[in-house]
Amino acid sequence: MKKMLLFLSICFTVFIIYYDMTKGTLPTKSTVRTIEASSTPVSEIIPIPYKEIKIRAGDSLLSLIKKQEGTLPLSIESIISDFENLNGIKPEAMQIGNTYKIPFYNE
Repeated sequence: MKKMLLFLSICFTVFIIYYDMTKGTLPTKSTVRTIEASSTPVSEIIPIPYKEIKIRAGDSLLSLIKKQEGTLPLSIESIISDFENLNGIKPEAMQIGNTYKIPFYNE
């Protein structure tokens, strides 16, 4: 009986490893980002106005925008996209003590 249980356990473990390696158990999200060519000449593209701000504990991109503007002047997606274009990182990757370019919309 012990040998049979050991054999079934080994078979089950091998099956789990095989299934994990071929199909996986975690869902994966594969997105393809396409970049569309703009018909606007580079000289006519308006740069995003920004302020360089040093991040402190508790700061987030949206809290910094709200401090500057009072409310959110654009959609959250637009603000995040502008931040990513200015800094080359996602807002979630901001670290305390580093200085980042925060989009500033009121001039």
